[in-house]
Amino acid sequence: MDVLTVPLEFTEATRLAVLPDGDTCVVGCLTLGTLHVASLRAGEVLRVIEAHGGSINGLSTAGGGRLLSSASYDETVLVWDTATWSRSAALEHLDTVWALASTGTVAVAATSDVGAAQVWDLAAGACRGVLAAGADTLLDVAVSPDGRWAATLNNDDEVFVWDLGADPVLGVEEFRILANDYDHEEPIQLGRRIADSHLGDLTTVDFDARGLLYTVGDAVVSWDPATGARVARLPGSGKRVDAMALHPSLPVAAVADSDTVRVYRTDGTELATWTGEGVVDLAFTGDGRLISVELDGTLRARHAG
Repeated sequence: MDVLTVPLEFTEATRLAVLPDGDTCVVGCLTLGTLHVASLRAGEVLRVIEAHGGSINGLSTAGGGRLLSSASYDETVLVWDTATWSRSAALEHLDTVWALASTGTVAVAATSDVGAAQVWDLAAGACRGVLAAGADTLLDVAVSPDGRWAATLNNDDEVFVWDLGADPVLGVEEFRILANDYDHEEPIQLGRRIADSHLGDLTTVDFDARGLLYTVGDAVVSWDPATGARVARLPGSGKRVDAMALHPSLPVAAVADSDTVRVYRTDGTELATWTGEGVVDLAFTGDGRLISVELDGTLRARHAG
């Protein structure tokens, strides 16, 4: 299998995003709070952006790739114009921002220690409301491609699905009142809980191009967000899945555990597998290449079958 390698010149990568042009990759740094913009064609990092005052915890594209949002320990989400790499907005949060997802002009950012996710209108730079998602800490968020559904994962391994088009969303001030009075003994469950189908701890959630929700732990399970019904369970190694990517248009998923990367059709057919120790994050390009950022400070691009 042909592998294209791009050195990053640092070994503390946290998150990866690939723009729709299929060439531009953005990698976040743990300790420096920097964004590293690399070109696969050029085989090098083209620019380094001094972005945040803490670790980059989330990266997400929106607006057809015109915008890139970065989330950080510094309690902000910064929105970047990918044509100029100038900052177009700074979105303040209630706490450390642990995860981020966006589509169109909608972004959802998970704050760590208040068990909530803030919903943002990126065009207006305004907070639409807050999802009070239970437990003390949110680990991940996802938004469906059409912006209809959001999903939140908390540290009690609970996944809640939110209808952003129909369900009322708490206003920021209303949430602050609830948060201040909340004794953390009973979760505030305003979304609909997805049934548990995993043996181990959950690590991430995401939506595919068809709008199916995927929950990831020791296996990958897909769900219908409208009904909460389980659709499929992909075969796995039984090891904890550390990273997952869903193809932007095809029914294809890639997962990485401690020592292996596997690529599947979402009906469970295996397309490719290879040794991949130290994979931090994964993303697909539109032409089917799988991009991985790895602990040795390298971006690698492979045709995924």
